[in-house]
Amino acid sequence: MVLAAMAWGMPALADQKVVQTQPTLIPQRNVAPEPVVTLPVVLEHNRAVTTLSVGGKPLSLLLDTGASKTLLLNSEGLGNAVTDGAAPVNIHFPAFDQVATGLQVGAIDFRSGDFTYTSENTLLLPDNAALVQRLATKMDGILGRDFFSAFVVAVSPGDGTVRLYPAGTDMSQLYDTSYAITMKNGSPYLVHRSRMPWEDWSTTKTFLLDTGYPGGLALWDDDHFVRATNKDEAAALKAAHKGILYFGRMQFGQLVFRNLPVFVGANSPTQLEERHGIIGATMLAPFDYAVDLSSGRLWLSPNMAGLYTGFKFLNSEVYTPGDEDFVLKDFHPPTATAPVTTIYGSEGRIQ
Repeated sequence: MVLAAMAWGMPALADQKVVQTQPTLIPQRNVAPEPVVTLPVVLEHNRAVTTLSVGGKPLSLLLDTGASKTLLLNSEGLGNAVTDGAAPVNIHFPAFDQVATGLQVGAIDFRSGDFTYTSENTLLLPDNAALVQRLATKMDGILGRDFFSAFVVAVSPGDGTVRLYPAGTDMSQLYDTSYAITMKNGSPYLVHRSRMPWEDWSTTKTFLLDTGYPGGLALWDDDHFVRATNKDEAAALKAAHKGILYFGRMQFGQLVFRNLPVFVGANSPTQLEERHGIIGATMLAPFDYAVDLSSGRLWLSPNMAGLYTGFKFLNSEVYTPGDEDFVLKDFHPPTATAPVTTIYGSEGRIQ
């Protein structure tokens, strides 16, 4: 059982400035299908957090495609029904390279009004102060890929809602852009071709779609790391457990991210699972989006918050997957006067 870790260091970059882009009009869309339920959502470091109740106790729950199963962080106030008959189990946190002893507590009902979602294999991490603090100090647990497989999860940060639809619902008429999600061993990946500054041509790369990681794009690959530095520098940075960070250009289909914070890690996680890295919540922050793991689709549309200011977000805090420090690289002159990510469509707007 592999769970993505949920706490990251946030080294600040000084002297951030906002660079405005041009307003972009959003086309009319068809009327949405009726959701199963509409829940509140807030963004915590770009990550979507919703509220459901267990045993009458409201819980703040992270929507995390990087977690294999639903997890509760402690049992305080949840009653004996949560822990009765629970079996000990090892819970792996690859980003921390750490294993914690938890409990397999079985079926748990998560409720909101008349809505009930039953997680059949919920995990419980008992009160382990050091690890719980590293994971999510303001959250009570996570809803993992079992939840994302049961529903189409449509997150709208602008109006503070997450809507759940039956798994397999076609959302293509409601969003501007659609991407295929490739499922490997139950994990969701985005596969695309791109060229890093040290590459001579574009190559195919596979990134885990991890909505529980607050950063943008993290790349783990020894060959890429050495080519982005040199052998001597790479060895020194690995010994100091430091990665590198640069603000680069990345294209996904019709979307072009400029000055995107890209972290290149010096030390790959133990369980890399054939991926080059992870794509996190920062890349999703400017969009309303919907995820359907059952049919392997990710839909995106610019959210209303960016309608009159352009689609941008400050890279004033950089999240590294394992709390690594980093050195800043400048492969190309930035396209803006400060590290601000702007997003463009292939014809000047998001298609």
